[in-house]
Amino acid sequence: MSREAVGHIGWRTARRQPTQPPRRRFAPRLPTPDRRALFTCAVFVVLYAAVFSYLSVLQHLSFNTNAFDLGNFFQAVWNTGHGRPFEFTNWSGATTRLAAHFEPILLPVAVLVRLWPDPATLLVIQTVVVASGALSAFGFAYRRFGNELAALTFAAAYLLAPELDAAVLAEFHPVAMASAFLMHALYFYSADRKRPFVLFAVLAAATKEQVPLAVALLGLRAAVRPEWRRLGLGIAAGGILWFLLATFVIIPLNNPTGASPYLSRYDYLGSSPVEVVRAVLTRPEIVLQEAQNPVKAAYLLTLFRPVLFLPFFAPATLLPALPDLVLNLLSTFEPMFRGGAHYSAVIVPFVIGAAIDGLDVLRRLAGRVRPDLAARVVNGFSALVLVSAGHAYIFDVLLPLFDRLPVVTPHDRLAPEVLKVIPDDAAVSAGNSLNPHLAARRRLYLFPEVRDADYVAVDVRASPYPVDAGTQYWQLYALLSGGEWGVAAARDGYLVLVRGGRNRELPEEFFTFALAGPDEKYEVVDAVFAPGLRLVGYRVEPGRVVRGPDPTAKLTTFWRADIPVRQDLRLVFRITTPDGLVLEGRPYQAATHWPPTSGWPPVVLNHVQDRLSFKEPEVRVNVFVGYQAEFGRPIEAYRVVANPDPDRFPVSDGTVLQLTTLRRG
Repeated sequence: MSREAVGHIGWRTARRQPTQPPRRRFAPRLPTPDRRALFTCAVFVVLYAAVFSYLSVLQHLSFNTNAFDLGNFFQAVWNTGHGRPFEFTNWSGATTRLAAHFEPILLPVAVLVRLWPDPATLLVIQTVVVASGALSAFGFAYRRFGNELAALTFAAAYLLAPELDAAVLAEFHPVAMASAFLMHALYFYSADRKRPFVLFAVLAAATKEQVPLAVALLGLRAAVRPEWRRLGLGIAAGGILWFLLATFVIIPLNNPTGASPYLSRYDYLGSSPVEVVRAVLTRPEIVLQEAQNPVKAAYLLTLFRPVLFLPFFAPATLLPALPDLVLNLLSTFEPMFRGGAHYSAVIVPFVIGAAIDGLDVLRRLAGRVRPDLAARVVNGFSALVLVSAGHAYIFDVLLPLFDRLPVVTPHDRLAPEVLKVIPDDAAVSAGNSLNPHLAARRRLYLFPEVRDADYVAVDVRASPYPVDAGTQYWQLYALLSGGEWGVAAARDGYLVLVRGGRNRELPEEFFTFALAGPDEKYEVVDAVFAPGLRLVGYRVEPGRVVRGPDPTAKLTTFWRADIPVRQDLRLVFRITTPDGLVLEGRPYQAATHWPPTSGWPPVVLNHVQDRLSFKEPEVRVNVFVGYQAEFGRPIEAYRVVANPDPDRFPVSDGTVLQLTTLRRG
């Protein structure tokens, strides 16, 4: 090519000119985003990954993770890395995760876990993958608007989405990673890049059995473009086939009942997947009725209000979210529609993508009215979305997180020392909070299921799930008194039993968890109940106002026996509405069983802890002391014989003392 042929445009520009007609593209080629904007987006991603990885790992180290789900996921992944794909024993009645879900993404995850065999690995992998989705949200928005401010806004809106953050902090679930994979797929579709689109669509489908339906709808969305028609239809057909095989073949074949265990959440629609689908298709008004339920309507607001309902201007982009949205709205399982868990991870990327496309619709409409309005609409709505997403993040994520920020206590740091008596290859039945920390083994059960376990490990002061504290006490007592089990280690509420052990006595250091420390702070009550048991004070954490979709308060009460108590008493914490309706009564706590009140020495300050959950806007917390002649029998309440401050702590029926009021923030 001669200099004359290119004329005044210059050699450098000429080398960039195509010698063949360019292939038609879905969107015009845009200049590279400003480096400062790209750097800012990368900072968003790195900060999010670092902070939420730290919080997730801290949650684990403070023993706030559970057998369901970190314990059974880690055991399944650990076994997969050791040549036993999807095998786990941490779920009664099944020996493989395929009995519950189809999640082939666990295969590559197991390779990384083999390198770093710790449950924290799963938490970090999940957080880093989810954070990466902001890069594609940035790219997708930039391709639509050519505007760095808008691109950064929607990258931030993705990371700030309350349902996404809830999924990251809800221990580990592979489907949480689908949020990033689907966001990447949306970006590569907009960038007209087929191979990475297919890669991320397949990765998303591999996270859970229903996600292929979203992928199938995404394929149909892609098929509207002529040059994507064959690929889009292929993706749609493959997604539907994947869903059918996973739901109707793989899970039923591996589940002893022949069906998914989660169908019970839709029992009112039918007894099989076919009946449920038929009910939804023939009675679509059911979905609309459920959407009008106040709780479920609030859930929809949580999803769409942060992005100013822009997704409804681009229903085609939002369409792939429909299967998961319908599943959540029709479910009778509250975490699916109350928020605060992983059930909306598939919905979030389509909400963000549809918000971007919805704003693009408004931009083009404004441009038709007056050309200069288009840029103003994009900048104005971007600013409003940033404010709205930030507001939702503060009130739905940040403040509830501050209410229950994980803290590693001296009790938590004691656990590894107590648990070291358990060999790495031993079969273990572990309590709920210890379960994830002991999951790197082939045989692990959730206490009270013991089966062929060699060891039983329980923290009696932690959640006794799936039973209550009283039942857990009697089951452990039965093992100790049965002659087959003995004490291997016992300190500050941690109890390790070994099959064949001879020691039946619990040492004094086991009971320290029930003793109040010298520097305890509490609100003074100083009420005396008839047997000589004095309620010295109480403390509610984080406070009387609790925020978040599932508010939980930690109640600690401080007691002293003025005289030796001859009976084993029950301290009953009763939750009522302001008009006196009893919502729940909690009569069993570890500190009144280990040791029982008849073993409380006089004058020593004991503390009793319990966790109170409620859904009402306001509840009252009451307490009474009673005697139960036999486990399971009615509790006879004793009278309050001294109450120095009846105005602050009113007593009803002479027996029930009102401690405080809790409100939802």
